[in-house]
Amino acid sequence: MHGRTLGSLVALSLSAAAAQAEPVTQEAAARDSWLLPTGAGRLHARGFAQLGADVVEGGAAIGGEVSYAGPRCDYLRAGGQLRLGVNDTARVSAEQWASVCVPVITMEFGHHLEWDVRPSLLAPLGQRAGLNRRETLRFHWQPLRGPLPRVLAAVERGEAAKQGLPQPRARTAAEEARLPQGELIIFDIDVQHTILWDASTMAPATWLERVEAVPFRYAHDRFTLDIGAGGGEFNDAGSLVHAWAVKLEDLGVGPIDVTAGIGIASGSAGPFVEQYTREVDVTSPRAVVGLALPGERVAASLRATRDVALAPDGYVTLDSRLAAALAVTSATTRVTLDATLGRTEVHVPGMPAATRATTGGGALAIAHRLSPRLTASARFELARSFYAADVLGFAAAPRWGVTGFAVLEAAIAR
Repeated sequence: MHGRTLGSLVALSLSAAAAQAEPVTQEAAARDSWLLPTGAGRLHARGFAQLGADVVEGGAAIGGEVSYAGPRCDYLRAGGQLRLGVNDTARVSAEQWASVCVPVITMEFGHHLEWDVRPSLLAPLGQRAGLNRRETLRFHWQPLRGPLPRVLAAVERGEAAKQGLPQPRARTAAEEARLPQGELIIFDIDVQHTILWDASTMAPATWLERVEAVPFRYAHDRFTLDIGAGGGEFNDAGSLVHAWAVKLEDLGVGPIDVTAGIGIASGSAGPFVEQYTREVDVTSPRAVVGLALPGERVAASLRATRDVALAPDGYVTLDSRLAAALAVTSATTRVTLDATLGRTEVHVPGMPAATRATTGGGALAIAHRLSPRLTASARFELARSFYAADVLGFAAAPRWGVTGFAVLEAAIAR
């Protein structure tokens, strides 16, 4: 099945979230819509069943999730979905995800398996056209996190003890109140290991390691500030390093949330032509600028990005992208509109020159609640995309494509 589905059923009775970027797979679009954010401190169980048809096949799907949410992370999360499409033949796709989190030191372990999932037409280049099989293991750790006054006091005491000096005087309540009251996170670490499976041999085809580290992050109620964040990606076919000098997310300026960041990224791929230089070598500034208008009835966002990326199959992209989103919600109906416009340079080892292409398009989703447990949904996506042609590997230029679905779905939530 294509597009957003069940979550609209429950979302219609809740405040609408700010419009978000387009999911990178069609199955993620369906999954993310019904897996809604939950409040902390409660055990939640949700599930759905669907019957419907898209532009190429009829089908059915079932899925569900159990989670226990905390203020900083989900202490427990486990779920999955199974989708069956029927045309001349039957096609099965599946997803499974699970994570556990130790809240005291915010240490999270996660696993995500995607089997025969399809890229969204609006997704940036980096997946394989057609069906993707991949498995991702994740480790996320925040060794030191707490209210800024307390973290600063702990650091001061530690430095004094290290240097053999008297312990500093404790701040008074009035002195602490004058300090910023958000949380300070020191050395946030996020590691992901992704394996891509070959569809014909069922053996691992390639892999990609991703590492992100933020030395200092300040998390406030209405914004997040990263200083010196950096990381990289690598496998046998290439490597990538990138860094943000500074990055500010969702700073509330009146009714608008502002995002801005500037940094640098460098990616390489192919055989080594010198001791430390590969055949493909791309270095560019990376940047993000975004505006968002959150709201219960109407939410909108506009975001511009420029970045270098390493594809698991061993080529490098330089992508400049503009993404816009709009969501309008009433008591029984939700309408969302997503649009992207991208300019991508593709640097493939063995090719004499980079390929440059313009991609983009839009997606329209409509969901109408028929009853507290039943909703009708439709979603259509039209775009000029690298994924419009079902070609494995980087062998096709962008072309126009369309996907769409109509589905009737039932849901349970507890």
